[in-house]
Amino acid sequence: MKVIDLNEKYFQTFACCFEDWSEEMTNATGPKKKWFETLKDKGLRVKIALDKDENAVGLIQYLPAE
Repeated sequence: MKVIDLNEKYFQTFACCFEDWSEEMTNATGPKKKWFETLKDKGLRVKIALDKDENAVGLIQYLPAE
């Protein structure tokens, strides 16, 4: 397993909360994308965990503390 920074390849998976198999979730990614865009300038970072086949299997979201 390896952990990487969120990138364009995995953004859709992240935006649909790892439920990209669900049509309902893939159609409802707007709020998560807006949330991400709002907070990334405040320091939000996302790490994606990948299995040996480079499938996204988990994530870490974090913000800096004041």
